[in-house]
Amino acid sequence: DFRSNFIAVLFCYGLYLIEIGNLRGRRLADDGSIFLMLIPTSFLLLLLSTQLKTKNKKTVIFRNLSTGMYLLHRQILYILTIIYKLSSVSISYELQFVLVTVFSMVICIVAYRKVPHIAGVLR
Repeated sequence: DFRSNFIAVLFCYGLYLIEIGNLRGRRLADDGSIFLMLIPTSFLLLLLSTQLKTKNKKTVIFRNLSTGMYLLHRQILYILTIIYKLSSVSISYELQFVLVTVFSMVICIVAYRKVPHIAGVLR
């Protein structure tokens, strides 16, 4: 049932925040990205998202954009890396992130406007 899963997500997320707060400032073996409560919180969020049956214009657009960006980002990063090395320019990771995000979104939007049935309703 959606309501009980939503309450379970809130509960696990609360425990996750408590865990993060208690471990703050302590030196961990790794970078601290793996916490115990992250596993049940992630699982319950996935379970909750599968129970949502909404399908509107925005969800279709975001789903298609995120898929396209995921499939394009590595190739765009390779192309930018080649350009940086040929021009002997050094660029920060933050700027790389922004450039890859913008370029992949632009490519997806242009492609989806050319083939509208792929994007669903991107017009």
